[in-house]
Amino acid sequence: MATIIASFLYGCPVTGKALGPLMGIIMLDTRFPRLKRDAGNPKSYSCNTMIKRIAGAGVRNVVSASRPKEFTSDFIDAAREIEEAGASAVTTTCGFMIAFQKEIEKHVSIPVLTSSLLQIPLIENSLPRSRKIGIITADSQSLMWDHLKIAGASERSRFLIEGMEDKAEFRRAILGNSATLDKKKLGSEVLKTANELVSADTQLGAFLLECTNLPPYSQLLRKTFGIPVFDFITMINWFITAMNPKDFRVCT
Repeated sequence: MATIIASFLYGCPVTGKALGPLMGIIMLDTRFPRLKRDAGNPKSYSCNTMIKRIAGAGVRNVVSASRPKEFTSDFIDAAREIEEAGASAVTTTCGFMIAFQKEIEKHVSIPVLTSSLLQIPLIENSLPRSRKIGIITADSQSLMWDHLKIAGASERSRFLIEGMEDKAEFRRAILGNSATLDKKKLGSEVLKTANELVSADTQLGAFLLECTNLPPYSQLLRKTFGIPVFDFITMINWFITAMNPKDFRVCT
């Protein structure tokens, strides 16, 4: 069953004001630390937030090549409750939730932003056709072309995928759902994964971070490689700007 763990208003940490719409967040059942810019940290948002944790829906349950059907009704119930609470949109804390995008859409009348992968059509259309899109994912063995197609991908050959599943700290802290996380070690692993993508193709034009735990390192990737980095936060900021452009401030 969907269990509410927080229902609160949280303003922009830069201005102190409550900005933008109310964002409802469907959170997986995890205990690892949520860094600033992680999807599960309310300080990552420049708008008011409400969080619902889904009991039993752990990372390993959802990060899967196939949709774990046993959680479908819980995710739908959570989205409905979020809509009833007056939220302007519903999002999640795992990019693999793209598998539930269409199903959740059918049961609510507010926008559904399950995954950073939803930015794929924009990235495909804005980059020169010669440029590839490098996806950094929690698990490259589980991220299938079907996931990308749900998000609107049209040209399979333009995508390169590297996973974090074999990186020691990510495997221990995130996939292993540890109560601790070494931010520096994880940052080094993200850089290593990005380097693997760059080495695989010199025509890499952008990074897309599927995993919602990786946006804390997006700026590091931008500074290191000098190409666009799309992540969960760029998606949410895009939506909030569209909802409330007058008062919106990007909170970093």
